[in-house]
Parts: sequence; structure tokens; C-alpha cells
Amino acid sequence: MVRGNAGIESGADLAGKKIAVTAPGQILDMIVNEYIAQSGVNPEDVTKVGMAPPDMVPALTNGSVDAAIMIDPFQSIALGGGTVTRLVRASEVMPGTS
Repeated sequence: MVRGNAGIESGADLAGKKIAVTAPGQILDMIVNEYIAQSGVNPEDVTKVGMAPPDMVPALTNGSVDAAIMIDPFQSIALGGGTVTRLVRASEVMPGTS
């Protein structure tokens, strides 16, 4: 998920951005790592911010982070607010995930 006004239209645009993840080494973090690698972004060029899933929606909408990898119901809440868009589905990055 990305803020609509963050200027992020592809994985390559994540360079230099802050991305909310749950915790290093967990599946959501692994999906982010894979996506940025597929996009040609050096992992050192993104800043990952660990936070609990309920905190990701406000952090994304208030600009504390530029992107977040979310699970439901939080991704549905974020999308329903109108200021957040989906960049990519986890299943597109790592088939077999949702």
C-alpha cells in the first residue's frame, strides 16, 4: 500500500522511501525484500520501520511512512479511506501468498 500522493507508481520508486513492516524476518518483511529486489532497488536504499499492523494505517495516511505491507482488515480500512492505493499484491511478488 502507498499514499496516493507519495509519487510511488512502481517498486523502483521505493528507493529512498520509508516502508512499514511488522518485524524483520517475518513473511511480510520477506515479501518486501523480494519485491524491492525484483524492482532493482538496493535494500540499503529503503528504510524499514517496524510497527504493529493497527498502527500502519495512520502512519501511512499521516505521512510517517511512504508505503506499508498490510494484512486484512487493515488493508481494507486503508483502501476505504481514499488516500491509499495498492502498489502490488503479495501473490504477484511471491505466488502462493495472499
